Amino acid sequence: MSITGLLGNDAVLTLLATVVAALWSVITASKWWQGLKDDNYAKAVACVEGGVQVAMQTYVAALKEANADGKLTKEEEAEARKKATDAAIAFGKSRGVDVVAELGTAYIQIWIEKIIAKLKGTPKMPDDVAALLP
Repeated sequence: MSITGLLGNDAVLTLLATVVAALWSVITASKWWQGLKDDNYAKAVACVEGGVQVAMQTYVAALKEANADGKLTKEEEAEARKKATDAAIAFGKSRGVDVVAELGTAYIQIWIEKIIAKLKGTPKMPDDVAALLP
C-alpha cells in the first residue's frame, strides 16, 4: 500500500490525528514548554520596561523641562504612554518577541503604569488604566 492509499484511509487518519493530539498535549504540558512561555513573557516585560525608560528619558524629560511647573498634562501623559508602548513593541520586534501577543494590549498599558509608578515611587494607578482591569 502506498502513502497516498494510507492517508486516504479514515482509520489511519484518525489514528494519526490522535497521535499528533497526544504528542501536542504532552509537549504543552511539559516543563520545557512552560519555561519557554515564561521566558517569552519575561522578555516582553523587559521590552516594556525599556520602552518606558526611553519615553521617560526623551519625551517626558523634555516636556518637564519645557513646562514651568515641571508637570505633564493628561494629554501629554497619554502621549508618553503611547510612545512607551510603541518603543516596547519596537524593542520586542528587534529581539524577536511579540510583546502584544505575550502580554496583550490592555496588559501592556497596565505594565507601563506599574513601571512608571515604581520609577516614581507612587503606587496609584491612573483611572483610565484601572478601568482596563477585569
